[in-house]
Amino acid sequence: MPAEAQTIPERSPDVQATDDEALAAPTLALTLGCDRTEKTVVFQQYATYPLRLSRSLSLDSTDERRIYLYMMNSSPGLLANDHLSTQIHLKPNAQLYLTDQAATKVHRMPQAQTSASLTTHLTIEAGATLEYVPEPLILFNEAEFHQSTQVTLHPTGRLFLSDIFVPGRLARNEYYGFRRYTNRLQVRSPEGQLLVEDAVNIPGQTNPFKNSSFVAPFPAIATAILYAPDLDLASLTSWINTFHSKTHSDTPSPMQAGCSTLPYGNGLVIRAIADGVWPLKAYLHHILAGMRRVTGQFLLPTIPK
Repeated sequence: MPAEAQTIPERSPDVQATDDEALAAPTLALTLGCDRTEKTVVFQQYATYPLRLSRSLSLDSTDERRIYLYMMNSSPGLLANDHLSTQIHLKPNAQLYLTDQAATKVHRMPQAQTSASLTTHLTIEAGATLEYVPEPLILFNEAEFHQSTQVTLHPTGRLFLSDIFVPGRLARNEYYGFRRYTNRLQVRSPEGQLLVEDAVNIPGQTNPFKNSSFVAPFPAIATAILYAPDLDLASLTSWINTFHSKTHSDTPSPMQAGCSTLPYGNGLVIRAIADGVWPLKAYLHHILAGMRRVTGQFLLPTIPK
């Protein structure tokens, strides 16, 4: 959180954090590349409160090139006028699995003209692989949150990017009490060509569909973007379709999902809805495991949390 919070004018629903806000935000910047043995190492990292980064981990002894990192937020969550910024840069052939320690909580903002935001810039150079799998985002009552992700992806790079959105503390019967949530993603080539664009704009309290028979049973929403030059879409889709969602108690849990092929046929966008986060987390893990299989990468290990 900034040391001195300032009240900002209310943002239009489809407008993200400004460049000035992003520059003034607590920032995490990370650059990775390969050493002489082709292992991925951290070249440079910088973080200011409340963001922190774990040490580099190797969760699979057979996969020596890839490293696993956890982002950490030492604050209790995002408050009004918190504007965070992260920058991740993968140099040629670097491989990174990036996640965070716990769900991101966006707290109440009693003042109507306040919000929080997160701006993310990802750069993936030739032959590099980024798997970015954050924990769920939970919007409390009266919260407003705007997220923007800009990706620069080399034609030979690979990207798996996911998120889970939860419209309240469901265990407390808190449901669509937030004001608004927006999320805009753009993936471009190094020359600036637009490869993928996805935009989400969800009103909370004024949402006309929140009590419908389709939305109410499936409050949690997940999105995954998969992009790779060597992606066999038929094999990957077949793998994804083998998933049968179950909760930790082994009781079948309702979930709906659909996917679309990205332009140029090099990837998929997948969106799923469920009655909670556990089926969605299992589904995203299954999808990423399939992506690794069909692109000839090492199998996805268990990610400890």
